[in-house]
Amino acid sequence: MPYCTPAQLAVWPGVRVLAQTATPESARIVSDDLLLATIQAAPVSNWALEEVAAANQALAVILACCEQASIEVDAYVLMRLPFVPLPPPPVLSTWAAKIAVYKLHKDLRINTPQSEEGQHPVHAEYQQALKDMAAYRDGKLGLGIPGDAAAPSADLSTQFQSRPTVFGRKV
Repeated sequence: MPYCTPAQLAVWPGVRVLAQTATPESARIVSDDLLLATIQAAPVSNWALEEVAAANQALAVILACCEQASIEVDAYVLMRLPFVPLPPPPVLSTWAAKIAVYKLHKDLRINTPQSEEGQHPVHAEYQQALKDMAAYRDGKLGLGIPGDAAAPSADLSTQFQSRPTVFGRKV
């Protein structure tokens, strides 16, 4: 089950970015309106068959990237938990969306001076998602769900955990 969907990606990073990154390099970029209609399963009879076929192909690329991103997120979650919690916490969708957008970009060696460390913003967000997932895997970050050891308690009270005592006073 993918954690992010093309409809969610149409909101962030937006339909235009999806159209530019999911359209094959040899083809003409799919129009934003057509791709949005294809994602929403709206009628596409106003467009030519070739354009609709290109939009369907772009949607297939987006779906594949969403699936790959979800598999990558599952790999990190399953290193710590025996199963993925249901319903999945929203943070999993955020991580998957950042990974899917990264996978959609064909040229990731773009340097922009206004971004951190000279990285492309998409690459920087992908690296941050990987750091967050590694922190979760290592127990330094929680998913914000009950029973997650790194998650804060719901009542914000202080909780102490320790090992059992080694020596006791039995008189």
